[in-house]
Amino acid sequence: MADLSFSYANARLKAMKSKLFDPDRMRELMDVRTLDEFVELLEESEYKGAFVSASTRYTGLELVKRALDDDLIATIGRIANFLPPSALPIYAVLMREWELNNIKKIVASKALGRPIEMKNLIPVDRESIGLLARLVTAPDLAVTLEILRASRYSKAVRAAEKDFEKTKDFRIILSELDRAYYVELHAALKFAPDAFTRGFLQDRLDFANAFLILRMMKSGVSKEKLRPYTVNSAYLANEMLLQDSPEGALEVFARKKLLAPAPLVELLKAKGLPYVEVELERALLRKARSTLSRGVLSMGVAVAFLHLKREEVHSLRKIAYATQFEVKDEIRERVLSAG
Repeated sequence: MADLSFSYANARLKAMKSKLFDPDRMRELMDVRTLDEFVELLEESEYKGAFVSASTRYTGLELVKRALDDDLIATIGRIANFLPPSALPIYAVLMREWELNNIKKIVASKALGRPIEMKNLIPVDRESIGLLARLVTAPDLAVTLEILRASRYSKAVRAAEKDFEKTKDFRIILSELDRAYYVELHAALKFAPDAFTRGFLQDRLDFANAFLILRMMKSGVSKEKLRPYTVNSAYLANEMLLQDSPEGALEVFARKKLLAPAPLVELLKAKGLPYVEVELERALLRKARSTLSRGVLSMGVAVAFLHLKREEVHSLRKIAYATQFEVKDEIRERVLSAG
């Protein structure tokens, strides 16, 4: 039965979706010659307010980064304000992904001895700000991990400690943090209020598992070591792990997700995994668009819109950096359109 409490939120979100950049707009941005021209085009779009505000403090690439971050934070907050109360528990889980991305950025910076400040992060809610502030001011990675052990991320950090002590590879910590988030997302499936929401959350989990399995298989990681990092939210991850090659795992995934297996397998053989990942990201964007357009009085509309908005911001950042450093041909195929 439709939940009428989502009627206003769905109407707002579908109006916001109509303002996402379509492929023609992305191509227009790709074709600009300078970063100044790129900024001028964004100042004529829905991003105008964020760019005007940020331009009083920043210039160049820092202006682009700050304006896009500010717009994303504002969008996330605006959606939270018009969602019905019943949607907020799942929305809080979705917000955790941004908190996690901030934490991963801090952990990597501390491990590499690089400076990091709050302005380099995207704090999307007040609850995150206190934790992120303590992590940013930690003098080194050891103190950073000590702070995380006293947070909701304690289990993930403790799970990584043994291997991290052996290898000193901080990516082990990042992998455990990712897994902790997807475990939480899997748990949220139980509380999804409708089929559209459950369906897209399941797609998120399945695609995340697929990216992980394919990358680790390509790197020669044994299935026994790989398995604990997957979130077995369905049969699909296990079936991929039964295969003896990345090509076999990809074929299983594509078939189950109603994608054409043969072209993806050929692409993997001919060009490599990065090109396949782009095609899978495009497929997930199509699923998000379908969820947003077909969802009626559904939390799935908010879940899908957030995914589309995030991918648009990622693509705009890529274009900005490629324009500044004149490497647009290298990223042209990896720029995705959310609209």
